[in-house]
Amino acid sequence: VNLEEGTIRLTAKHTKTNTARVIYMTGDFLLVMMKMRQVRDQQYLDCPYVCHLRGQAIKELKHSWKTACQRVGLVGKTFHDLRRTGVRNLVRAAVPETVAMKISGHKTRAVFDRYNITSEEDLKEAATRLGDYINRKKGTALGTPDAFDVQEEDRRIVEPFERFEENMELARGIEPPTGGLQNRCSTD
Repeated sequence: VNLEEGTIRLTAKHTKTNTARVIYMTGDFLLVMMKMRQVRDQQYLDCPYVCHLRGQAIKELKHSWKTACQRVGLVGKTFHDLRRTGVRNLVRAAVPETVAMKISGHKTRAVFDRYNITSEEDLKEAATRLGDYINRKKGTALGTPDAFDVQEEDRRIVEPFERFEENMELARGIEPPTGGLQNRCSTD
């Protein structure tokens, strides 16, 4: 742990994949680690560890982890759950997946994908982003809610359907069009 650099350096022998890694600390995590060093420097002058148990190296984490989870109401969570959470947070923070894989130590895409689980909240966020994207792209087009939100005398000129159609992606050769979504004028 190097708090001046804000890094944790893992040697190859300390990782599951036998590959050395560097983890950068920022924000609250770095502040907590700095506070731990301050406490160590006041109480355990001879201790070389930032994270320690009464000045000694931590050999086993299971009991402390279980106690900490109980204190904060996360009974049943495992330490390994942090890895999945870390991967998800990296991806949702728009960190490139190759970088997230390097940080998490995943060597294959298949294993990384098992950690990057899609939740219902992810689906909701995707729908919101898609809606925002479409609204930015379309402006005001015939049939959109924007076209009907103003008084008749203030109604803006809306794009004719032919112009709106320019932005539609055609699915040529992929599959037959769905009956209800065909672009046909009908007098039925």
